[in-house]
Amino acid sequence: MDLTREEQNKIFILSAPSGTGKNTVITRLLEFRQDLSYSISTTTRPPRGTEKNGVEYYFVDKEDFLAGINNGDFLEYAPVLDRFYGTQKSEIRRILGMGKMVIMDIDIQGSFQLKEKYPGVHNLFLVPPSLEILRERLVRRKTETPEQIEKRMELAKKEMEFRERFEKIFVNEKLESTVLSLSAYIDQTQKLPA
Repeated sequence: MDLTREEQNKIFILSAPSGTGKNTVITRLLEFRQDLSYSISTTTRPPRGTEKNGVEYYFVDKEDFLAGINNGDFLEYAPVLDRFYGTQKSEIRRILGMGKMVIMDIDIQGSFQLKEKYPGVHNLFLVPPSLEILRERLVRRKTETPEQIEKRMELAKKEMEFRERFEKIFVNEKLESTVLSLSAYIDQTQKLPA
């Protein structure tokens, strides 16, 4: 799948340590940006809470995911904590075909893969105000065991070391100001030559 420089300029990758509020920020952003559409990732992890297949993620088993890798169906993919996550090429084509910009929620590994392959995409990093606040958020959402939270905290510390490799960093302290800053940045990128 070849993407033109103009198409690449319409793709925004938002990466963040788990619990930073990335999904909430994206949901709020999509509420008032009709020119933006969410790229649904594919994963081998089971649904959490009320998540539905084809809405938050495409949920597949590991064998199907690996078959997709072998068939060249993925734009990017990565293992994260014993699960696979990836973006199918068909999903990006679907959104661009509607004349919309793409917002992607992918991990740091996937973001770097995509940025290396397509330098014109925008890789953005969302960080919590502090690691202590991140821990509180993970505990409050009550979706993981204490051991899983500790694994996520260790992963978050490692991920924060890569922050300087991102085009722009947003601190998610207050939801509305974070969303407005992100929206303004998207507008700014579209005024620049692709």
